[in-house]
Amino acid sequence: MNILVQMENSTCITSARANKQWIKVGETLDVDGFWHKCEAYPNNSVIYTQENSCNYNGKSYHVGDEVRVGFLRMECENDGYKVIGCYYLDSSNKEVPLERGGKKEDGKVVHFCEEKDGDLRYSAVSNGCTKNGKEYKEGEEFKQNHLKYQCEHGQVKILGCYADDERDMKIGDDIIDEEKHMVHRCYRGIHGKSILGGSIEYHEYACGVNGGAKDCKPEPIPSTPDDAPTLAAGLKVPGVSSFSIVQTMDNQMAKNPSTIKLDLNKLMGH
Repeated sequence: MNILVQMENSTCITSARANKQWIKVGETLDVDGFWHKCEAYPNNSVIYTQENSCNYNGKSYHVGDEVRVGFLRMECENDGYKVIGCYYLDSSNKEVPLERGGKKEDGKVVHFCEEKDGDLRYSAVSNGCTKNGKEYKEGEEFKQNHLKYQCEHGQVKILGCYADDERDMKIGDDIIDEEKHMVHRCYRGIHGKSILGGSIEYHEYACGVNGGAKDCKPEPIPSTPDDAPTLAAGLKVPGVSSFSIVQTMDNQMAKNPSTIKLDLNKLMGH
């Protein structure tokens, strides 16, 4: 910052950053590691200048310094903050840099630094899943209690159902076994009733001549939107442990660290 003052005396008054001190012409004052100067020029003017800085959370940063906040890395520039990447905490609680577009696996956690729609996003997800005390690898498929699962980004995702070891079912499928007088259904519902947006359920029942009171031609299952949740009742949401996002401009500058959003609840759909 430059301040031009026409004056006869040979002193300048500093900004509030240096507590409004008086300094003599030709002197440089150092306050908290930042310089403040008072310089005279041939036209009888005196110019006060101070070193540019960025200020965040009560701390001042030099131009070129890295500012870390919310798992995002920014560099202090003369006209704002340049977004340069992300960082994460490893198993020893040490900060580890992560570049734009980077992905790093650390133990059972995968860290992402992704650019999307003009934003830079950091997220961390579990690498692998646990269900009923058993661990599954990322991408692994398994079956339990007539439901088919897959471990995806730390989330136990339901793919569909199965009537038996040889007959898999997609969500919305019916299998009518006329020989055994049985109906097998895989649908989105609650407590045996097909409901859009409910959890995935498997249901089977006897029908027709074997004493079954129900019709062997059940009512069609309502279609299910592609974006409806696929988590079974009681299962946890995706294994996201951290999430940060910063809005950037075309030159990858962020006006202020306050543009960072720590929005884990929104990410998880709460």
